[in-house]
Amino acid sequence: MFEKMKRKISGATAFTIGVYIVLFLWLVYPIWWMEFLGKLPTWVEMIKWAFPLVLGSIAYFFVILDIHNWIDNKFYKERKKVNDYIRSQLIIPCTETPCAKAKEGVLGEEKQKLIGLFYTFIPKDDTWRELAFSYWGEYFIMVNLSFISILGFVGALISLPFDLSRGAHPAFLIILAFLLLFNFARIRTRKKLLYPAQAQTTRILSASLDQLKKMLPKYRSQCRECPLGI
Repeated sequence: MFEKMKRKISGATAFTIGVYIVLFLWLVYPIWWMEFLGKLPTWVEMIKWAFPLVLGSIAYFFVILDIHNWIDNKFYKERKKVNDYIRSQLIIPCTETPCAKAKEGVLGEEKQKLIGLFYTFIPKDDTWRELAFSYWGEYFIMVNLSFISILGFVGALISLPFDLSRGAHPAFLIILAFLLLFNFARIRTRKKLLYPAQAQTTRILSASLDQLKKMLPKYRSQCRECPLGI
């Protein structure tokens, strides 16, 4: 499932990079671009193998270098919001007890441990787990596309002083439209990211509450005298 998500991200990234290369050539070298299109039949064989190879390699490095996660961690922080929500739900049994430590919230060393505890309750065939992969896959695609659209628009703006008429060029207007479209789509997509976590933590707190109470002290630091009645 994770590999399938990475392939989708890579494919969408490669296609979008290809579109932006075409738009930039059209914007910056319109005469050369028209001449190239006129000779396209003679270039077809080379383009068929070279273009996908180049774009695929670039997109592969986007995914292998985890750029979508880096962008999210640095700017959007949607994964952090979801993880913080999961942690806050899992420690509800702690906050309902007379435990002074529970009032301190989640300590730094507990953050990853509590996410690990969460996944012990999520079976591999869980429907919400599959939806979570789908939603995160869509979101990370839009993260890459919005990032590329920002870089593309900045590049287009930098080219304007060399020829102000480019501001009215169809390629420039398409680049601007993509900037708005991809970032709007990212904002729309992020709204779904919390749904699986909400459903899963609600289920844990209802169907698996006793088991959660037994396991919590092992995943929280310095819980030697836990008031959960264990």
